Amino acid sequence: SQLDTIGKTLFYFIVTLGSSWVLVLTTDFVFAKRSIAFIRSSARTASGQFVFFVALVPLLFYCAVFFMKAGYLLNVLPSAILVRAVLLDQTAIWLAEWQKKRHSKTVLTRPIITRNVMSLTGILMALNVLWFFVPWPGTGQSIYDNEDTRNSFIHGAVHRYEHSQSQWLTLANRAFEYTNVSGIRAVDSLNDMAYNALLANAGNDSCAVILASWWYRWAYDLLPNATVYDLEINPIHPDSLWVGRSGHLHRVNVYDSVIRLHSSGPVLLLLRHDRPDFDTVARQVHLERIPMPEYLDIYKIEDSSFVLRWKNRSFIGSRN
Repeated sequence: SQLDTIGKTLFYFIVTLGSSWVLVLTTDFVFAKRSIAFIRSSARTASGQFVFFVALVPLLFYCAVFFMKAGYLLNVLPSAILVRAVLLDQTAIWLAEWQKKRHSKTVLTRPIITRNVMSLTGILMALNVLWFFVPWPGTGQSIYDNEDTRNSFIHGAVHRYEHSQSQWLTLANRAFEYTNVSGIRAVDSLNDMAYNALLANAGNDSCAVILASWWYRWAYDLLPNATVYDLEINPIHPDSLWVGRSGHLHRVNVYDSVIRLHSSGPVLLLLRHDRPDFDTVARQVHLERIPMPEYLDIYKIEDSSFVLRWKNRSFIGSRN
């Protein structure tokens, strides 16, 4: 929904600025009147308006039209970083004026400003280091496994937040996913486990078929020899499936209600056991779970031939 798009854009915009918010909020609190006056005077200048509108146009585009990845905000961040730098320098000047009043008016202002800039910059750098290296709550492996695969049946950022077991952990998980060393390690580990499990079960053979409700974007790229069907619940009509078929780095949408799976190799199913439609699937085929951690559910369909009626689609499998 549009609310999801706006929410994700603003959330990742806040996250990507990271420690900058400490400086902004502290300055606004300590020098509230001077900050307001400074912002108003800067907003009237041509350079201030240029910086504002350069960032505003792509930000509105991501909110109103399209947003997918936090990296797209690189069009917005230069303006935000420039504002932060100006604000940091101005804060150093205000601190120097305050320090001169407390100590001696004969002391030179420039050395004080330089020391303040170095101190403020050092604090921001230290906060960034802590953000990146400390294993904060929400960066555990099982939390990433849960959040990543939960996306396969709970759609929309707002909906996922509202239906999470711990909303604060969900927010922390999204914030630290690619900005914290523990989060990056957990994401890499998840991908490695899924890839190695599929590979060990002939998942990249030309005769293999993979029915994937999660991890299908990576299967498309990392397992190009297999035939991969990506399965996603239609968020508008929950009783129907969106289906795509890919192989050799080429993907097409599948609109047929009956889909025939011709394979002489394994048929692998990536489907969480607590997904609402799992029981419907499990009653129609014999599943053997591949040993994997919780939430990373991968199964072999043991039947040599089967008919799997799944929402508005029928999958007919037969091994040659």
